[in-house]
Amino acid sequence: MEFGVMQGRLTEMGGFYPQIFPWLEWEDEFYRAKELGITHIEWMLNADRLPDNPILSSEGRARISELEMQTGVQVRSLCMNFVMQYSLRKRDTFETVVSCLRQLSELQHMRAVIIPLEGASAPEYYPDEALKKDLLKLEEPNGQIRCLIESNRSAEDQMNIIGKCSEKAGICYDVGNAACLGRNVPMELNMLMEHIGEIHLKDKKNDEDLSTGAGYKSTYLGEGTVDFQGLSRWLKQSGYHGNLVLESYFDKAQADLQRNLSYLRSL
Repeated sequence: MEFGVMQGRLTEMGGFYPQIFPWLEWEDEFYRAKELGITHIEWMLNADRLPDNPILSSEGRARISELEMQTGVQVRSLCMNFVMQYSLRKRDTFETVVSCLRQLSELQHMRAVIIPLEGASAPEYYPDEALKKDLLKLEEPNGQIRCLIESNRSAEDQMNIIGKCSEKAGICYDVGNAACLGRNVPMELNMLMEHIGEIHLKDKKNDEDLSTGAGYKSTYLGEGTVDFQGLSRWLKQSGYHGNLVLESYFDKAQADLQRNLSYLRSL
């Protein structure tokens, strides 16, 4: 089973919270991923210094392609974190997404763009009908790239949204977020199977155990609310072949990524 990792998990102070782009070490992450047997990286496109992100320049994309060839580690997906700060409903934000899609098509292995519908793009600000229309508008510029929504909406609501679109739209399912919301993860995975293009792997537990405030917080895989044994069985039985990307907790980046990977590989 192949595993990918969210960019920043291979860099100390790089990407847990807040999701910080590893400006000084993004090239090194390809070599670190190779050492750990990670096959792909999910790129982060944040609001912070957005125009400077290497993936949005021809020189940067050329360097990414070079690093893919040197290491065998591919950039298969990208998370558009900036839409959580700048609502996708705003014309400027939407046009930025379209522009990004056209540029990303130059990357040979890029297959999915994740659109996280939180913050300024959360359901209360982004009604389902508006989201459907905007996803349809994104079909023309995305070429080979599939646009995947990541949302805390119910499985039924997500199916209703995606069902109106072509196969170029789909779902990124976060097992940690779903489990801490009390969702039946295997049941939702079965419901959404044909639409899921990527699964984010994280675990969460009640924050009372972490002593940092109210609510659920990320923790090491296998120590929270997610039934990873059940998830492993589902992955083997379902024939799922989309991306599996660790968006897992860390204190010490490389050591804890190895810890999380070892846990997954032991299942």
